[in-house]
Amino acid sequence: MTAMFKEVVVRSFMWNDMQSDQSVALSAGDPRRWRDRFVVLVKAAVTGVSLWYIGRMIDPRALQHDLATMSLPFLGLSFACFLMIAILGGARWWVVLRAMGQPSRLSALTALFWTGMLLNQILPSAAGDGARVWLSVRRGVPLSASVHSIFLERMLMVLALLLIVLVTQPLLSYVAPGASEPLWVPVVFLIGGLGGLGLVAVADRISARVAGRHARILHWLAELSRDTRCVVASRWTAPLALLCLVGNLNFVVAGGLLGAALGLRLPFADYLAFIPLVVAVTVIPISIAGWGLREGLIVALLAKVGISHEAALAFSVMFGVFSAFCSLPGLALWWKDSAAKDVAALTNTERHRV
Repeated sequence: MTAMFKEVVVRSFMWNDMQSDQSVALSAGDPRRWRDRFVVLVKAAVTGVSLWYIGRMIDPRALQHDLATMSLPFLGLSFACFLMIAILGGARWWVVLRAMGQPSRLSALTALFWTGMLLNQILPSAAGDGARVWLSVRRGVPLSASVHSIFLERMLMVLALLLIVLVTQPLLSYVAPGASEPLWVPVVFLIGGLGGLGLVAVADRISARVAGRHARILHWLAELSRDTRCVVASRWTAPLALLCLVGNLNFVVAGGLLGAALGLRLPFADYLAFIPLVVAVTVIPISIAGWGLREGLIVALLAKVGISHEAALAFSVMFGVFSAFCSLPGLALWWKDSAAKDVAALTNTERHRV
């Protein structure tokens, strides 16, 4: 199991560096290595400064009291919603592959999605997707279909999130006057995302007129374009859109139950206004797994509706902890998969001996 885990980690990083056929120098002077280190340091600095600034406003005893008096039943229900993240993610991935004509087992894709979530907690975010690509290819999914399906699943999930943020803007302005960003911000991002998706869908017809040294890239783009049309213009489009909406609203339900566990007397409308915006901000890759950004935004938003800084920070911390802990089943699935492969290998060895 340990050897297999190391192999996935190595191949995940290899996948992230496969931008060309040229080998990448691994010497200490490689500019990309210094760039990656600089990015990590910047993210750590953003997280550290944000948490330090928030910590100055917090009474540690009040924070400890809020965490110690949580309702365990509501806490368990909230964690169950967080566990649904991987299940819904596996279902979205399954639908995308079905639309592309690459059927796979739902249970296997869910397990791979969970494994990717687990790796995202300890490796750069792209490494989890790289591991999903490699593991799915090992299970018979073509490389291009694996890459395209993961890209499209993530893109459609983000577009659904932006749509929810846009729709809930009036509600945010109502429950927390002055807290909402200008309406044009989510509109611009949503239009840009939809425009980008549309451009990808017709890219093969544009690139067909271009030839030359970029033929290989254009070939890949043409394949992605065809797969995009299969996903967004098929009988699977409606189920996929529904799964994307449910997946994002699941965060709202999880947040509402977590607030109930902490005794926050807020109506569901407040969570519907706050949580999508919080999730959208934490998607921005300028901090470590959203830590710091999430805490600052939640403390600021909940202060608008009369929630103390300590209770808001307790809510944000538990939201982040549950987001991380819900990936732990990926470790069990990883172990089960590794054990099954060991048994199969041993069986094959015994058969050859006979």
